[in-house]
Amino acid sequence: MTKHSKGYAFKFAFLFSVASAVVFCAFIYFYISLAKEVEEIRTEGELYLQTKRIIDEMDGFDPKSGEKFYFPRYKTYKAGLFAGQKTVFSNLEFTPKLSQGYHTFMGKRYYVYELAKGRYFGADYLVVSKEFSTGEIYVRALLFLLLSLSLLFFVYLYLIRMFEKPLQRVNENLDRFIKDSIHEINTPLSIITTNVELSTMKNGEDKYLSRIKAAAKSLSNLYNDMEYLIKEERKIFSKEPINLCSAMRERGDYFVEIASMKGIEIEQNLADEDIAVLCDRTRLFRLIDNNISNAIKYSNENSKIILSVYKKDDKKAILSFRDFGIGIENPDMIFERYYREELSKGGFGLGLNIVRNICKEEGIEVSIVSKIGEGSEFLYILKLSHFELSPK
Repeated sequence: MTKHSKGYAFKFAFLFSVASAVVFCAFIYFYISLAKEVEEIRTEGELYLQTKRIIDEMDGFDPKSGEKFYFPRYKTYKAGLFAGQKTVFSNLEFTPKLSQGYHTFMGKRYYVYELAKGRYFGADYLVVSKEFSTGEIYVRALLFLLLSLSLLFFVYLYLIRMFEKPLQRVNENLDRFIKDSIHEINTPLSIITTNVELSTMKNGEDKYLSRIKAAAKSLSNLYNDMEYLIKEERKIFSKEPINLCSAMRERGDYFVEIASMKGIEIEQNLADEDIAVLCDRTRLFRLIDNNISNAIKYSNENSKIILSVYKKDDKKAILSFRDFGIGIENPDMIFERYYREELSKGGFGLGLNIVRNICKEEGIEVSIVSKIGEGSEFLYILKLSHFELSPK
């Protein structure tokens, strides 16, 4: 499994877990409500039983014995005897409402028991209280939620990876095909290019040689993409100050012959000043080449594409590729590997996927403006470099 596919698996497993959490929260809400009701009933029962224990102890005391009665004290419970509003005895920390039954007061619960007249030290009511907390209920619910979601996350991750395996095998076969093909392309491509150049030098330009030369350049661009993909993971890329205007001009001129095959004019609107960015040269050229290639591929015949380089502000510069072609129906999918909106246009669907990965590695922002039937504009925002440009 590749780094990107692992990322997708984790991403979707996380999203499914979040969706499950929403459903779980509804069940947790009902669980907490029910658990609190049960806890209230249990606490009422405990207080009632404790009231009966204290009454039993008072019933067991004989006033005629001459001994003192020591009112029972407990670690968990507090109690009090009241004669009307007068306190006979109390270690309660609040003033209770003296009416028969179970009551609540902030974080406490208490039970009021109406006593028989004249039997219990002149008291009319016995009140027994204890602290009441639902914290344990919330902790149990939270632990259950976390454990359930963790388990679901790994189940989702396992299932996604299982379902992903057939697609992964297809991708691996495609990658293997590309790696095998690149070795077969290099030699004949070099022979074609060399012989076209020699023939042009000897016999001059003609339309047939121009077509062969343009086709060889298109094939060369595809070859460069496949070579980049193969070497991407093991090649060490190094950043250097590069003049964006010079880079765009060089690559734009390279594609003139390819564009002319469709009657497309390449218009270059480049800033008069040098615009330097810190970037890997190979990556920048792949970004530019693939955007120009796609602009030509998806442009209408006898139209034009506009290549622009300009400063956005004092810190950033913009590379712009504008075409007047068919437009893009699914901008969110356009950077996916092997995705092609128009199968009749050919290609492997590699170019813009390479561009997206380059943008991630180089910290380049991307923006797409597209309208069906009118064309598209790809904008790449790069940080300006303050290093001096090398004399290239």
